Amino acid sequence: RYWLDHGLTGTAADEIDDRQFERYLAEYISFAMTHREHLDGVMEFDSLSSERRAIARALMEEALETDLVPPAWRYEDGKDELLRLASLSKSLVVIAPSVHKDKQIMTLLAQLSGDGYKIHVHMAPNPEYVARIRPTSLSTMSWNAPLRFGELVTPRGAGIQRFHPPHDE
Repeated sequence: RYWLDHGLTGTAADEIDDRQFERYLAEYISFAMTHREHLDGVMEFDSLSSERRAIARALMEEALETDLVPPAWRYEDGKDELLRLASLSKSLVVIAPSVHKDKQIMTLLAQLSGDGYKIHVHMAPNPEYVARIRPTSLSTMSWNAPLRFGELVTPRGAGIQRFHPPHDE
């Protein structure tokens, strides 16, 4: 089972025009629909302008099951936004590069997890940092960083193997 990440982050999300974004979104949704039976979740676009984010979310929810596209919360969004999203859905994506540094947020996330919320921690710097939350699933920076630098990451046995370009063939 897998989590599907759109891969469109930071300034790259804002640099493409509306037409390119619509094509990108259509391909993302199509891929998710084709592979739905293998997916535990599909990442929503969290780094877009609020208008694009809302359009993407509406189209994704229409095409896919709502449970397959849980709302994403970033630490920068603050505690009130986390509570608002938790009131809307029993599943959450926590984008977590620095969330482990805030004891209040960590306690709140652990309580939500204990109350039966499905929490996927995305971009955890180290699984031990977020173990207290007891997430349903997580992805680490060590999974995501190689993809940004053109490396191929594949499962191998109980671990992963990384192939650096040009040896990724």
